[in-house]
Formats: sequence, C-alpha cells, structure tokens
Amino acid sequence: MTIKPKGAYLEYGLYMTFSSKGSPWNNASDTLEVVLNFDLPEEAIVIDSWLWIEDEIVQAKILDRWSASSIYEGIVKRRSDPSILKKNSDTQYELRIFPLIGSETRKVKITYLMPATWTKTGVEASLPLYIINTSFELPPDFYVFTWADQVWKNPVIDRGELSEFVDAYIPEFGSYKKASISYANMNKATKIRFDNPMKNGIFLSDYSNGNEGIYQLILNPHYFIETGAIKKVAVLIDYDVSNTNMSQQELLNLIESEMLNQLNPIDSFNLILSNLSITRYSNKWVAATQSNIQSAFNSLNNPLSSYSNLPALLGNGIDFVKMNGKDGKIILISDSDNYGEYSVANTLIKDIMNILDKGTQIHIADYQTISIPNFYFNNQYFYGNDYLYTNLSRLTGSAYNHARNGNTAAKVIKNAFTQFGGAINSFDLHTDMDNGFCYSRYNLNEDNNVTYLDEMIMQVGKYFGTFPFTLEISGEINNTYFSYETLIQSSGSVPSDTAAQKIWSGQYIMDMERSNPTNDIVNSIIYHSIDERVLSRYTAFLCLEDTTLICHSCVDESELVEIEDPEKETEDLVVVYPNPFSDEVTIKLICEEPYKIVELAVYTPSGQRVHVFNTSEVRQGENLIKWDASQMASGMYFLIYKNGSKTKSVKLIKM
Repeated sequence: MTIKPKGAYLEYGLYMTFSSKGSPWNNASDTLEVVLNFDLPEEAIVIDSWLWIEDEIVQAKILDRWSASSIYEGIVKRRSDPSILKKNSDTQYELRIFPLIGSETRKVKITYLMPATWTKTGVEASLPLYIINTSFELPPDFYVFTWADQVWKNPVIDRGELSEFVDAYIPEFGSYKKASISYANMNKATKIRFDNPMKNGIFLSDYSNGNEGIYQLILNPHYFIETGAIKKVAVLIDYDVSNTNMSQQELLNLIESEMLNQLNPIDSFNLILSNLSITRYSNKWVAATQSNIQSAFNSLNNPLSSYSNLPALLGNGIDFVKMNGKDGKIILISDSDNYGEYSVANTLIKDIMNILDKGTQIHIADYQTISIPNFYFNNQYFYGNDYLYTNLSRLTGSAYNHARNGNTAAKVIKNAFTQFGGAINSFDLHTDMDNGFCYSRYNLNEDNNVTYLDEMIMQVGKYFGTFPFTLEISGEINNTYFSYETLIQSSGSVPSDTAAQKIWSGQYIMDMERSNPTNDIVNSIIYHSIDERVLSRYTAFLCLEDTTLICHSCVDESELVEIEDPEKETEDLVVVYPNPFSDEVTIKLICEEPYKIVELAVYTPSGQRVHVFNTSEVRQGENLIKWDASQMASGMYFLIYKNGSKTKSVKLIKM
C-alpha cells in the first residue's frame, strides 16, 4: 500500500495479487474468476482501478454500470482479460477479474481517497488490514510506503505502539519512506499518522485554475475560543471479554491515545477500572500532562477483570467526583449488556440519580460489537444496554455513542472525549475570497447539526476570485457569544493537485446519491462520475485487453516491495561503515554475479547523483571499496547498488 497526503484526505493505493494457492483449482488447466467483496468506510472516494495484463498496466475506463457489466460478461464468455470494480452500497464494493489460471496470478491496484482524522497533534487514518485478512495464506509482511515533505512530516505506524518509517531512495522513485507490518500484527487496529501541519489553528489547501479553484479547510475551534474552563474527567473503564474482539491492552491503548489527543496540561483526569474491587489510579485529580497520562497507563498491571462490574464502577466514579470538588465529568467506556432489560435498567437509573449531584454529566461510549442481545418494549427494540444508556445520558445532559451501524470502538471512544468538552451553539462558518466568493461547500464532519469545541471542522468547497481567503466564525458557548475573522494570504495556503477536484466531486456525487435519486439525478451522477473518474453506485471501472488503455505513464510502486523484501533479493550484501561518517567511508560489497552490476553510486535525497564508483574491478565474493567524502557537504545521502533487476538502497549520514 502507498499512502499520500492530499490535504484533508489521504490517497491510498492498494496493490493486490490474487492466486488460487491453497485451493483444489491450482492447475494450468483450471480457469477461475476472482470475486472480492470488500468494505470501505462510507466517506471513501474510489478514483481508479488498474489491471496487469502480462507486464503491461491497463488503466480502467469508467462507464455507466449497465454498459460496463454487459461488456464484462460478454468478454468473460470469450475468455479475454477484463476486470470490473463496482460500488454496491455506501460501503460495499465488488471487484471481479477474469480469467485467473489456476497456476498463475493476477495483479490489480485500487486507488481511493479517505478523509483523515485531525487531532491537535496529528493527522491519522486507519489501514485496511481487514482486506488482507481475507487471504487464505497471510503474507509474512504487509508493506506500507509513503512520501513526506516540509508539510507532511514524521509519519509513523501506530498499532498501540509507534513504529517509525525508514528513509530510502531509489532513482526511479526518489526519496520515500518504508514500513512493514508483520503477520502477527495484521489483526490489530493500525493507523498511519503524520504531524499536524496546522498553523494558528488553521490548515488551508487550494487547487486553482485561473481565478477558479477548490479549497480544503480544517479549523480547530478551541484555538480561537477561550472558554477559560478547565476540564476534569473521570474515565471509567468496564470490560467484558465475551462482548468484544478487542484485548484489554488494545482497549487501553485506544483510550490513552484519545486522552493524549484531546486533553491539555491544564486539564485533570483520573482512571477508575472495573474489577471485583474497583481500582482507582489516584484518589485525587491528576494534571493531564503527556507524561502523567503515559505514566498512568504504564503503571497499570492487569487492571481489568474479564467480566463487567458496571454498578460498582459507576458508584465509585460518582463518589470520586463528589469527594473532589463536584466539578468533574464522567466518561463511561463499557461493553456490558447486563442491564438492558427495562425493569433492571430503571432500578439502576433510579439508584444512580439518587447519589449523583445535579450537573454531573455521564458521557457513554458503548464499544460492544459481538453477542448483542435485544429487548423489545414500548414498541421499540433496544440492543445491549441501549435503554439504560439512552436514559442515563438524557437525564445527565450528556452524549451516548455505540459501536453499531458502522461505528467502530475507536470512533465511539473518540466521540465521547470530543463531546464531553462541550458543544458550540448556533455555530456559523463563512468563507469568502477577495474580489470573489466561495460556494458549493461540503462539511466533512459526521454531524453537521452539532459542532463541538474539541472537534476539528473540515470543509471542502469551490471558489471564484483571488486571495486573500477570508474566514469568519461565530457562535455561542457557555452563554457567551464569540466572533472571529481572519485573512489568509496565498502564501499561507498549501498547494494541492487534481485530487482536490476528485474530493469535491466525490462529495457532490455522494450528496446526490443520499437523496432519493430521480432519473434526472441518476443521469447527473453518471455524467459527473464519468467526467471526473470518481466511482458511484451507477458506474463501474472496467479494465479491458485493449492497447489504447495501456498506461505507459503509470508507475508501479509495488516494485518497491521486491527491493525491500530480502527473500526476493539477490544474495549480494552491501554494508557501509562507519555510518554516520566524517571523511572516509568503507563499502563492504559481497557480490555473487559482478558481471551483472549496473550501478554503484551516491545520490542526494533530491535525486542528484554526486559520485559514481568504478565497478570494473569488483570480483565475486567480498570487496572493500573506500570513498573519500571529505569534500562532500554534511547531510543525508543514499548509496544505490543495482545488480540486474535488483536494487539495494543504503542511507549514508555525513557529519
């Protein structure tokens, strides 16, 4: 997978190779059809599909769905080489490839855009490892490649612990960053994260054509609205192993991540954990500094039972808030379903309200995802602890989120921390251009009707005119009205590319799809989908065995896997020492086939070749090559070794 930041979105390039390995139909005489049904989040915008026919890349044409399906089925009967990618619902997709010879493989690429999650410190998005887990045999490693620059810095892989990318350089691909996820970690929730590139609470990106263009805006309301309020939150954690696929550690990692993202050093917290006897991290509020939060979670040793103890947990949390100033809020994170029956729930609600101080809020994140019972009363179905949580949140003026209807545990926990900070009433965001205007705006937030102080506001829209870009926000919070206006010059906007047009078009198409489309609207969807090469429910990406569709400019980034995969490399070995170095460096080269050497050279990260080694005297076996680099400027370089079709890259640091 390749991942490239595109403003408010990330562009994913997912390379997949299919085979019938592990099935009975793996002979040269077997002819099969690949069918992959997979899900992407509702916000995903699919923008391309490739199919490899022998060594050539065929880039899909986009057609209305009925024509594409007819052509595909007609070709399948003639046993040619098509693939078709269709969108069956807001989240469900279907990829078909024909033929797959039992002893061979077929390779495809799907490219799509996903809105990133912006926090005060980072920009992150999940990796679709669930698609890999459909494989009969999981690969030993899943490779992720990305590109960083002066805007998008310090990418890391986050799966509960952070893994940094490694710098690499290949002349054909330039400087890039690589990471791999091992077989053992493919079932874990995994994200990629970049540093947040916001300046002064705003990130603006634009793509222009003359005086017209597309903008992407991300805004942090908290930066502009000083409420003076210090947040105090008691985080109550309840865990029933039979109701979730998450381990205790994965749950704690999610909670720690959100606390680091959403709490400030002036805020306070405590952790209260469900067990046979309830465990408190502290008997006093703790300052929510990064080191304190991390120390709190690092100190926990098997803190949770594998069963729910919800009433005792709530009672302990309420008692803690009462004994420590009565000005804190509670976030309950639970997957319990023991109190879903209304008579049991009503008794528990009554007992809680009898001891709860007026004004104390209980925000609820229900992360139960399996074994969910249902209860029917008052002509309504309630699932799990729905009845309890719905009424408890209403009575305390709080928010309730559950991990159903497409929501994940990570999302409901994030929402709980976002919402407990408070909502902004009557919020208004207005954008404008000098000598022009902004129009056709789409807000990317989940709920356009409510804006929260701790939630990033994301908007994509069109503009006509010239910079500066005018931004105005106003609203009311805690009975206090605010208004703020700022100008952003063109130098303060990050240039985008054609992906911005696809992002806006994707929003436009999804907006039309959500209405009850008439024939006129369906025709409009098809027209815009084909014109912008953005997949819709009424179109399809179709790859054909047609020389006019061969893409000579398409770059196969999956070739980097062969470079990085030691099992696919030659037996040659390149070792550099010392590294970092001051003046002289030694290259130890073990070469099996010296007559195949294509290049041994040093490059700068920008792609400039600064030194070429003479390899005519390289012999089979071990060779020691010394390089006097005393005239070279300090900094980073890459040693590139090519032997046949294989390439090795070694980073050099000149002090």
